[in-house]
Amino acid sequence: MSELRLGGHPSSAFLERFESAPLRIDADDAIAEIEVGEHQFEVALPSDGRTVRAELLAVAREVLAQIVDLDAIAMREVDGTEQDGALFVLDILSVDEVDLRYSAAAWNSDWCEMFRRGADGGWAHHGVRTYTAAS
Repeated sequence: MSELRLGGHPSSAFLERFESAPLRIDADDAIAEIEVGEHQFEVALPSDGRTVRAELLAVAREVLAQIVDLDAIAMREVDGTEQDGALFVLDILSVDEVDLRYSAAAWNSDWCEMFRRGADGGWAHHGVRTYTAAS
């Protein structure tokens, strides 16, 4: 397992850090900075500029409670290769949709691994988010 994977720490450590991290609320998002050992990333949630919906905070907690497993799933094909990357943002998009954003300094790139809530209520990996250029 690459040192970039979160697996050197239990998911509960990331969740505990979120619970104690200050939430910075801006015009359209809220950010919590998470640091556990050598791992640093942000949790980003939509905001109305004043508050964050309680159900989105609950989703952040739910995902962080299993972040080590989700990180391993997202990166299973590139773990330890030159295309490996480090998590830098957990983006809570909705109650049923989250992205794990990765960055790879070795090849100057970043990308999003999509997770969607399945019919069973669990999180399923849906591959890499692709962006299309605006016309």
